[in-house]
Amino acid sequence: MSDLIFKEALAKAMASCSRRELSAVEVLERVKKFELNPEQIKELISVLQKDNFLNHKRYAFSFTNDKFKFNHWGKLKIKNHLVYKGIEEKFIYEAQEIIDNKEYEKKIIDLANKKMKSLKEENLFLKKQKLIQHITQKGFETELTIQLISRQWPTL
Repeated sequence: MSDLIFKEALAKAMASCSRRELSAVEVLERVKKFELNPEQIKELISVLQKDNFLNHKRYAFSFTNDKFKFNHWGKLKIKNHLVYKGIEEKFIYEAQEIIDNKEYEKKIIDLANKKMKSLKEENLFLKKQKLIQHITQKGFETELTIQLISRQWPTL
């Protein structure tokens, strides 16, 4: 019976992994209902990795690319989410290297320009604070954000 449940959980995990990239944490969430014991969980992850259904390096690259391009997240927010999903630090670092610095800075300026249009604040200091806060909440580094905003709007 237990072997049958394991095979069913493995089939579900393989099907999920073949549809989109998943981390081991996400796979375990999807097979939680099968109530596998720790040994079976370890074996399930091992089989998925051996058969290349589960690959944390590939996941980190895919996640980083998608969140930067489509969700407009900064490196800090991307890193925090990858750590939460159990991705190794070395893969996170490698994945973040694919983000071009010029493109990264352009994203900050684009987000700032978009936010600037919606700010109704008259006080320039408060306007700058709100702008910085908005961008840093997206996961961009505070120092870089301040530097780029000061360069873009010297009067703020």
